[in-house]
Amino acid sequence: MALAAGPLGGAFYLWDRAIKGGDLALLGALACFTPIIAAVSLAALGYEKPDAALAAAVCAVAAGALLARPRRH
Repeated sequence: MALAAGPLGGAFYLWDRAIKGGDLALLGALACFTPIIAAVSLAALGYEKPDAALAAAVCAVAAGALLARPRRH
C-alpha cells in the first residue's frame, strides 16, 4: 500500500501531468533514457560492472532517442 501511495503514485501523477501539458515527442525521447539512468546508477554504486555491453546499450538507446526526436523545419 505504501508503494502505491508513495513513489509509484507520485510517478503516475507526474507522468499524467507531463502527458497532458508537455511536449509528447520530447517526453517519449526522454523516457528512453530511464534504462540508461538505472544501469549507470547500478554501475556507479558498484552493483554492476561497467563493460562494453553497457557502453553499447547506452549508445544504442541514445541513437534511438536522436532518431525519434522531432524534426524542426
